[in-house]
Amino acid sequence: LPAIGGSHAYVVTDVDMNASGNLVIIASATAGSSESAGAAAVFKLSGGTWSKLGSDIEGVSILDVNEKLGETVAIHGTYTDDNTNDIKIFVASPNHWKDTTINDEIGKVEYYKYDTSTQAWSLKHTLYGQQSRYKFGLSMSLSEDSNYLAIADRLRVKIYEHDSSSDTYEVVEMPNTAGVGNTLSAAYSATSTGNRYGSSIAISNAGSAIVGAPFADSQVGSVELWKCGNGASLDMSEACSSGLEIQRRMIAVDTEFTPPSSFTFGPVRDTNKQ
Repeated sequence: LPAIGGSHAYVVTDVDMNASGNLVIIASATAGSSESAGAAAVFKLSGGTWSKLGSDIEGVSILDVNEKLGETVAIHGTYTDDNTNDIKIFVASPNHWKDTTINDEIGKVEYYKYDTSTQAWSLKHTLYGQQSRYKFGLSMSLSEDSNYLAIADRLRVKIYEHDSSSDTYEVVEMPNTAGVGNTLSAAYSATSTGNRYGSSIAISNAGSAIVGAPFADSQVGSVELWKCGNGASLDMSEACSSGLEIQRRMIAVDTEFTPPSSFTFGPVRDTNKQ
């Protein structure tokens, strides 16, 4: 394995590759200058050889607690020898402490872009969880066009949309009749974090999402499909920005999962780890 965080000895916790196959991000929540602080590195393929692009991104420790940077990662963009400005990476640190008081293990996801002038990764935006010990960033999915980003903690999923004017990701307020607002949560009573809602996520270019909760409903498990438009349809290609209400449809709520014969979802990038 290539050195990450100054060491060749680590356990890979997540990887992701761009659509063109010439960029890969490798992450380890156990690497870095401090054990389990975490580290991530990007490698490019040029002239038949893989080499590191920019410096490693390393996690930190707060109050002797390591944030486990690199639990989940995502990458978007295409490497060319003369232009790498469009390369984005997303790195999650679910054990991150935002401060030294009550926000223990609140979690964060950092968005970086490669800067060709400095040949380094530039931090553009940091997204934080909202509840202590919920470990925001346990799983994550980036749409194929990188316009939408879905991030889960131990109980819920939030969807963010890219704001091109500020180059940040802002939480989506989704119109709906059930009062979902900006959070997707399980249809079953959420009395604890035991249902592992959001253990896996996939999000499309339209902002529609599929969310898995393997321990929901007394560990029977469930898969929820969130989409705009006709809630009885499995066509997920209609954009939520059209103002249509978002709908929840359960497509697996029994001891035996019978998948739908077909549905339209569109391009998706999925980088989940829990």
